Amino acid sequence: NPYNLIEEKSGDSLSFDCSYSNLEFSMGRRRTIFEIKESFDKYYAYVDKYLRRRGYAVTGMGINPHCDINHNYPIPSERYRMLLHYLRSYKEHLEEKGRRFHARPDFGTFTSASQVQLDAEYDSLVDVLNVFGRLEPYKVLLFANSPSKEYPDLLCSRNIFWEESMHGYNKKNVGLFNEP
Repeated sequence: NPYNLIEEKSGDSLSFDCSYSNLEFSMGRRRTIFEIKESFDKYYAYVDKYLRRRGYAVTGMGINPHCDINHNYPIPSERYRMLLHYLRSYKEHLEEKGRRFHARPDFGTFTSASQVQLDAEYDSLVDVLNVFGRLEPYKVLLFANSPSKEYPDLLCSRNIFWEESMHGYNKKNVGLFNEP
């Protein structure tokens, strides 16, 4: 049950994120974003060709459009089993005033995101985090395409899965950052 392949020279990694329905492309350090794009394009073309021959596709959608028929189980990793156990604990908090939870603690097995990690100096960390936080609505509109049955009135529902789960139980896990 492999879930992570690493190209040692570049540090690039192809891994399954939480389930075998989510493939993550992680690029190692490069001097320019154009070098990252070149590597990503090669990996994507290879993986896409391989999957299409077998009737699968890399969609890049925020919510897997086939989430109701996929096997939404965590990959055999203690980290993901622990995470799913934690997310399922929402039932212990249903009676708390002001708390809303959805009934899909397995959402990590069928939701995806566009993520960017950059180095930032300590003095500019809050500003960098807030700028990226302010870009999230645009990334959702551009990349997520995530309607769901659970939230039929929302065009993009990936974020609410996060906020109305145990991830959002601690309000510091959602919204903008106030201080370092």
